[in-house]
Amino acid sequence: EGTKNIVAEELNVKKVDVVSDEEEFVNLSCKANFKVLGARFGKEMKLAAAKIASLTGPEIGRLVAGGKLAIALPDGRVEEIGADDLVIRRDEKPGMVAASENGVTIALATELTPELVAEGLARELVSKIQNLRKERNFDVTDRIRVAYDAPAEAAKAFEAFKNYISGEVLASEFAPGAGDTALDVNGTEVKVSVEKA
Repeated sequence: EGTKNIVAEELNVKKVDVVSDEEEFVNLSCKANFKVLGARFGKEMKLAAAKIASLTGPEIGRLVAGGKLAIALPDGRVEEIGADDLVIRRDEKPGMVAASENGVTIALATELTPELVAEGLARELVSKIQNLRKERNFDVTDRIRVAYDAPAEAAKAFEAFKNYISGEVLASEFAPGAGDTALDVNGTEVKVSVEKA
């Protein structure tokens, strides 16, 4: 659990879940690797390719995990194939971004809830105010007063995250008011005034 928390913090994600089935994140499909299998299957390649193309996600998953699939041929031969004999395709499910390597799939859920949008606005405002502090040569320990003029949605977010914002920028006062400096906060214009307390 501690490791998950470290990963979440380093990647700036809310939660890390470890699951054994990558199909929670991606849809698996595959086709035969003709270069590899052509010599082995010869004139029966069409039959093998059809069998491989019909594999389900769980069946492909078992092959990726090291399993084997036996394909019986009309002449009585049985050929075993594994993941290296396939060209595997992973299509991300809606709201997911995924990448796979060496049998490990990492997926990010990218759907933005209203709460995440609000937090993103608050974090970006913190970043912009910190830049203003630097530009104005404030000491890192200087307390400040911040007034902001923002559209309703952003103002609501700033109010919800008031304690977080105040703590991060060392604001003894953080409230709506007249702003003299225009900032682009995730595409929203916000006017702020920042002065030493």
